Amino acid sequence: MKKLFILVLALILSVASFSKEITVSAAASLKNCLEEIIPEYEKESDNKILLNLGGSGTLRTQIEKGAPVDIFISANKENVDMLIDKNKIKKENSYDFLSNVLILVKSSYSKSEIDSIEKLKNSDVDIAIGNPKTAPVGVYTLQALKNLKIYDTLNSEKIIYAKDVTAVTQYLERGEVDFGIIYDSDKNRMKNPIVIGEFPKDSHDEIIYSLALMNNNKETEDFFNFLKKDNIKKIFKKHGFIVI
Repeated sequence: MKKLFILVLALILSVASFSKEITVSAAASLKNCLEEIIPEYEKESDNKILLNLGGSGTLRTQIEKGAPVDIFISANKENVDMLIDKNKIKKENSYDFLSNVLILVKSSYSKSEIDSIEKLKNSDVDIAIGNPKTAPVGVYTLQALKNLKIYDTLNSEKIIYAKDVTAVTQYLERGEVDFGIIYDSDKNRMKNPIVIGEFPKDSHDEIIYSLALMNNNKETEDFFNFLKKDNIKKIFKKHGFIVI
C-alpha cells in the first residue's frame, strides 16, 4: 500500500512539474473575451493563465519596473514600441493583433437630449473619458474630440478622466455621467448601452491592439498560437473586436 501511495504521489508530482504558469497583462477592454477564452485554453493545456487587467499605460509601467509578465496585450502600439525601445521586448516578438471602433454612449439614467456626436459641441454635460496617461482609449478620445473641434467647447470641469475603459463604463452604468466614450466592444459589457454614434475613423489614430511575447518560450508561444485559432477568433468577434 505504501509503495502504491509513493507511486501515485510521484505521478502527481511528475505531472505538476510540466504545468507552467503564464502571466498575461492585458488591456482592460479585453476582460470579457479573455475570461471566456482562458478556461478553454486551460481545458486543453496543463498550463495555467494568470490574468492581469488594467490600462495599457499602467501595465507598461509595471513591466518597466520589473513585473514578471509573459505576454503583454496593449490597446495601442505605442506602449509596446516604448518597451521595444527600452529593450524589454524584441521587435520581432510583437504583433498587430486586434482592432476596434470608438463610440459615444449615453447613460440610461441621463435626461440629455443630445443624439449625435456633433451635438456635444458647446454642451454642458458630464462626460467620462479615459485618462490618456494610463489608457489608450483616452488618447484616441482626445484626438477625436480635438479633430472634430469639440474638446475646447466642453465644460472642462465636467470631464471625468477614468483610469481605463472599464472605469468609463462603470461611470455610465451608475449614472454618474451623461456620456462616456468607449470602444465598441465595451458596449457588450453593459446592461443598457445607448449608443449615440461612432467616431469617424479619420478623427483618430487607427485602433490597434498590439500583442508582445515577453518571454519567447514554448509556453507563451503555445498560448499565442491558441489565440490565433479560428474558434478563438470567433470569440473575439462575438465580443465586438475586429480580428486583424
